[in-house]
Amino acid sequence: MKVAILSTEIFPVPPDGYGGLERQAFYQALALTKKGYDVTVFSPKGAISMGWKVYETGDPSPQNPEKKRYREMIKKELKDFDFIIDNSWTKQSMLDFDNVLGIAHGHSSYFTFPPHGIIAGVSAWEAQEMEEMLNLPNANIDTWRPIPFIYNAVDSPFKDSKKHEDYLLYMARFSPYKGALHFAYLCKRSGRKGILIGGDKYIESKEYLEQVKDISKKFGLDYRGEVPQKERNELLEHADMLVSPLTMPYYEVFGMNFVEAMGVGTIPYATQRGAPEEIIHDGGWTIYNVATMLRTPLPPVTDELRNKAVERAKFFSIDNLGATLDTLIRGYIEASEKVKKIDKKGNSGVMDDIRNSISDTNIKISTTSQKQE
Repeated sequence: MKVAILSTEIFPVPPDGYGGLERQAFYQALALTKKGYDVTVFSPKGAISMGWKVYETGDPSPQNPEKKRYREMIKKELKDFDFIIDNSWTKQSMLDFDNVLGIAHGHSSYFTFPPHGIIAGVSAWEAQEMEEMLNLPNANIDTWRPIPFIYNAVDSPFKDSKKHEDYLLYMARFSPYKGALHFAYLCKRSGRKGILIGGDKYIESKEYLEQVKDISKKFGLDYRGEVPQKERNELLEHADMLVSPLTMPYYEVFGMNFVEAMGVGTIPYATQRGAPEEIIHDGGWTIYNVATMLRTPLPPVTDELRNKAVERAKFFSIDNLGATLDTLIRGYIEASEKVKKIDKKGNSGVMDDIRNSISDTNIKISTTSQKQE
C-alpha cells in the first residue's frame, strides 16, 4: 500500500536539532516502513531515508513557504497514493483529497472543517478542543463530527539512565510562552542549579532572549542555548527534573520533551496548559499555573517515580505509533470500500461514516495525573 507522508518546508526530515513536527514525520515513516508500507516522505532537501522514498519539495526555509507553488506540486504528486498523512501547517492536501489524515501538531488555525479528509489531534485534549471549536456553529451536539487523536512517538531507550545529578533542566524554544524566565526564578527560589537549552534562532522576541541570558547570569545559571543533539540527550539523561513553566495563552498539545525525559527516568514537572496532565499521567508532576509553581516547593522525586516515568514513556513507542496508524489506515480503506459498494460513483458524501469508524480506533486512557496542589 502506497502512503505519502507530508512534512513542512521548514526543516528536512529528520531535523538536525529543533523541529518536533519534522521528527514525527520521520517516526511515522519508520513505523509504517516496519509495517511493510511503501512510504514516500515529502521533505525539503537534506532528508534521510531508512528504507523509504523521498520527494524533495525544495530548499529548507524558516519562512514556511507552503503557498501556491506547494499546493500545485502536491495536487499533482499525490494522485497515485492510497493514503496520505499530512503533518504540514497548512494541510493543503485536504483541499483536494479524501484519503488524507491531517494531523494538527500545534495551535490550530482551523475555524471550519477542512473540505476533505480527516483532521486529527495528537492528544485527547487537543482532539476535544478542536471538536468543540470546529463543531461549535452546530448547536446539536448529537450530530457533531468526532475528532480522533493519534499520539506522537519518541525514540527512547525506555530505561532509567541512573545518572541523575542535582540540577533542573529547561529544554524548549526560548519563547515567552515556554517560561524560561520563570524557570530561572524557580531555580533561584528553590536554591537549585539550572541549565537552559533550546531553540534560540527562530523566536518571537530577541528582547526576551536577552532578558533570559541576563537573569541566568545574575542567578548563576548555565545558559547554553541551542546545543548539538548528543549534548542535549546527555543533559536530559543527567537531569533530576525537566521543568516546563508553560504560560498563558500558550497550551501544549502533546509535549515530546516530557516523554523523552520519562524515557530515561528524568521527571517532568509542568504547568497544566493543555495536554501535560494527560501525557505525563503518573510519570511525573503537573501543577495548576506558573504562580502556583513559583510559590510551591518542588515536588519529591523517588526511584519509584522514575520507574513509573519509564513505564509511562513506553506507551509512546514507535511500535505503538505504527500499530495505531496501521489500524487507522486499514480502517479508512475498509470504510472506503464499503462506501464504494453503496455508491458506485464513489461519492464522498458519506465521509462522516468513515470518520466515525476512524474515531472508534482511538486509544482510550485516563487523563488524570499526579497534581501538585
